[in-house]
Amino acid sequence: KSCLSRGQTKLAVAVIVAAIAKLIGVTSEKPPILLIDDLASELDQSSKLAAIQLLTSIKTQAFFTAIEYNMLAGLQDLPQHLFHVEQGKISRS
Repeated sequence: KSCLSRGQTKLAVAVIVAAIAKLIGVTSEKPPILLIDDLASELDQSSKLAAIQLLTSIKTQAFFTAIEYNMLAGLQDLPQHLFHVEQGKISRS
């Protein structure tokens, strides 16, 4: 049986991804690109904000996906481009 909830597991993975990305950024000539899919699911508001803060503190380009825009609250103060995908069509919002 697992000793972590799904949300705790997701938060732990975010910490590991951030550490690996930071290491790659320090040891490589090119910073990594992060692809973060549906971060908000399984996380409460404070855990989601902590994960966003951690993942965006790294000097890299990051792509976040979400079912609804409000699930990405915490990113609004960062430079961003928002795209909407529906039935295979991509549009810039």
